[in-house]
Amino acid sequence: MKPLDALTAIRGSIGVAALFAPRVVAWSLGVRGGPGEELRYVMRIWGARNVVFALATPRDPGSWLPGNVAIDLLDLASGVVYARRTRPGVRGVAVATVPPLVAAALGTAAARGPGAGASRIPGDEPT
Repeated sequence: MKPLDALTAIRGSIGVAALFAPRVVAWSLGVRGGPGEELRYVMRIWGARNVVFALATPRDPGSWLPGNVAIDLLDLASGVVYARRTRPGVRGVAVATVPPLVAAALGTAAARGPGAGASRIPGDEPT
């Protein structure tokens, strides 16, 4: 499977799940005791973001992949800050850092790979 296809499948799956089943997604991410209405709202926003990226990125990878990678790196940084502040244990650290790290790696590989629109990334046009 190409990195772009994997990234799109992951984003789309997570996005749809977060939009329509935010409690299930929150539970799978380690939230116990039932997420409040605010967290369910944030989960839906996060889901919508992932659905938009999953739909738009394959259509124009050169325009959308840099945003994918930037957001994933910001998510990773947020996960690291969360882990340092709360000391959530190995599972909590993994949940907070591994998914955005994998997504950033897939986005980077897709941007550099053949057929992914890599030549359309600003500043990377052939001369």
